[in-house]
Amino acid sequence: MQRIAIINRAVPGSGKSVFSACIANAAKENNLSAGIHSTDDFFMKNGEYIFELDKLSGFHAKNLVNFTNDLREKKSIVICDNTNLLPWQSEPYTTTAREFGYRIILLNLYPRKLEEHIKDNIHQLPQETLSHFIDNFNKFNDLTDKNKPRNQQLHHAFKWSEEQHCSVDTGKLANYFDFDYKIEIAPSDFVERQKTIWNEVLQIMQEKSQAYSKFDVLFHLVGKERFSLFAALKNFRAKKHIFVETKECNADNLLPFIPNEEEYERILTRPYSIEETKRVIEKKLKKLNENGNLRIAFNIKNGTKIMCLSAYEVSQKIQGTAVYFEEKANRFIYLNKHESKNFHGFSDIEELFRIKGFSFEVSNRDGEIYKAVGKWKPVQEQRKNLTKEMLNAKIEKTCGQAGEQAKSFAKLPTGEIIEDFRYITGGWLEEFVYIVLERLLNEGKIRDLRIGLKIAEPKKFVPFQEFDVVFTDGRFLYFIECKSGKLSIEDVQKHHDNILTYGGIYGRGFLVTKNSADNYLHREDENMQIICAKDFADFVKNKLEPNLWQAEF
Repeated sequence: MQRIAIINRAVPGSGKSVFSACIANAAKENNLSAGIHSTDDFFMKNGEYIFELDKLSGFHAKNLVNFTNDLREKKSIVICDNTNLLPWQSEPYTTTAREFGYRIILLNLYPRKLEEHIKDNIHQLPQETLSHFIDNFNKFNDLTDKNKPRNQQLHHAFKWSEEQHCSVDTGKLANYFDFDYKIEIAPSDFVERQKTIWNEVLQIMQEKSQAYSKFDVLFHLVGKERFSLFAALKNFRAKKHIFVETKECNADNLLPFIPNEEEYERILTRPYSIEETKRVIEKKLKKLNENGNLRIAFNIKNGTKIMCLSAYEVSQKIQGTAVYFEEKANRFIYLNKHESKNFHGFSDIEELFRIKGFSFEVSNRDGEIYKAVGKWKPVQEQRKNLTKEMLNAKIEKTCGQAGEQAKSFAKLPTGEIIEDFRYITGGWLEEFVYIVLERLLNEGKIRDLRIGLKIAEPKKFVPFQEFDVVFTDGRFLYFIECKSGKLSIEDVQKHHDNILTYGGIYGRGFLVTKNSADNYLHREDENMQIICAKDFADFVKNKLEPNLWQAEF
């Protein structure tokens, strides 16, 4: 049974919350988990709805975080109970649902007459606002049907402006709504459909998702660079994936990320032979596409340039779809259709390491094997306050002085002595960095955050590599090394090398040091910066946060 994300689309007063409750209650009666997430809930105070415009953006971010947490917990049904009248409003939810492998239902409830919405206006919205909502529902309803053309004059794309506290026109053409199934409910059917809505949802959950794949066959050219291969697996669905491998590069580390309902095959070619690559692809196509009616696509990015050219020529010959991942634009380009598709990004740091063959199974000093995934264990507020005091008190001290003085200083207000040697001699700085970044995680601006992450590389003598703090914004992988002692040029070079080794072209990093004088070691490099710890919070707010990658909603 496939997991489902439901995106409600309705003018306030159309009954979307009623249907959400019907579905969630029926799911629980059938021993299935369900979660409902509405931004309006954050405006409820003592049973009264109090709308505050300046809090709207923050509450939307919190709602998305809660929605994402339910996806991460693999609940059977996760519902976004917002109005979602325009595509840009629902895209953060559908994008995230896609990342977690959910199928998407658009629950499209048609509005009633304006006077009926005014009568049942529990949120006390002005008449002109309700009228505007109804107009937007009708204007953008065509974008729930991809067979209908988009209108350049009507279907504008919008985005939220923090400065103006409203949505602003981007000047671009709006996207279609993203969904796999659509359930539409007319006002006249409101009562009867409450009785049947659960069966409609259950039937969708029980269907096999193969019939709704984007492609029948998707060819992947396998090379040393794995990011774009993984991106294609996360952003495209196919009944069958075919990996074109060479003796030097295979798809072993990618296979675990293929959904269970999708098949795969592997074929071998010589990396610098146009004729050989074309031959093995065409041979496979002849066997698979005897009737000539399959939807064939080629991921034209990895492998050698010869392999890419060969696959592109085959795609032209059979009028298939050639897809190219453009890193700078963060989009998949359809080379033969002059169209593009948003890159939805990643939400799990572990996956980004596993595609390169790294493991999280490491040994401790006693030889015990354990999984070191760097999950944060919440600490008491006293510990957080102590960490901040450690920063303020020790920022200009030398390593030896800080270590010795910390032993007498590291004491809770209750008189309890801190005897955690790792914390006293530098772990406090890692915790400080994590605490500063935790806000971005809670607001959904970064997608995963780890502390003390350890990874092991098979067949390597070194047991594991440890990273103080690691996070991702969905595209880049950020590595943070914390140095509470003296920083050397060797430390800088080592961290720079680790960023390239473990992050590749998508690696970024910072060295956070307690001593402002360490900045002289920094060289011009867009992939790594050295930051004084006392400046780190300001750096995150003013420089890092505005430049974090966001999917184009």
